[in-house]
Amino acid sequence: TPCEHSFPTRRSSDLEVFYNGLRLPANSVMDPAHATFWNSKLPGYNYDPEKAKKILDDAGYKDVDNDGMREDTKGKKLKINFLSMSGGEIAEPLAQFFVQGWRDIGLDVNLQNGRLVDMNAFYDMVENDNEEIDMYMGGWGVGSNPDPSGLYGRQAAMNYTRFATEENDKLLDAIASEDAFGKDGINQEYLVKAYHDWQQYIHDEVPVAPTNFRYGITATNKRVNSWDLRTVSDWGWENVGLLSDTPEKAK
Repeated sequence: TPCEHSFPTRRSSDLEVFYNGLRLPANSVMDPAHATFWNSKLPGYNYDPEKAKKILDDAGYKDVDNDGMREDTKGKKLKINFLSMSGGEIAEPLAQFFVQGWRDIGLDVNLQNGRLVDMNAFYDMVENDNEEIDMYMGGWGVGSNPDPSGLYGRQAAMNYTRFATEENDKLLDAIASEDAFGKDGINQEYLVKAYHDWQQYIHDEVPVAPTNFRYGITATNKRVNSWDLRTVSDWGWENVGLLSDTPEKAK
């Protein structure tokens, strides 16, 4: 169950428009495929432009010159570059949907260099800390191991947000600690709490804001047995086989 992330959030009705109902609003940076550790009760970020305006006002980002766009805390023009990928028929309208949402609350956001960029250029810019990027919208997939340190660890190569705090270090360490994986085996209660504590911290700090979870649809021939697409399943190719040498004829 891959997940997308960026700084705004979307309403479920917009997911219907853009994704034909094949995605769900995300509430956490951990996904439901890892149901044991995913905190299903964690609240997501509701679409609330009035709340967003208040947060900006309280932080000192106000429209000083009455042109409809907010200035920074020093009264200077605030311009934000938004990096987003090309690809697919909804890429452009989706990016513009986000841009318009930001502009509606007075943030002068524009696409990086006025256009979408292809995937290779996108990740080159992110990985090399391109100074022109203020925020970006990307996506990631997950494997069978839910440990988030590969994406959010201080030294992780794929920590593209560059988020690093002592509290984050502490919470990630707890997930992989001897208290979680001791000599007597996994302490399930401790491990679940460690995952939930970390998700709550990320939710509160918002280094990224998850937007949606993606459904994955795969067709499997009836002749194939033991094929398992669950993210957390543990199976080997030696168990997969054909039940028949010939395909079933259509009736």
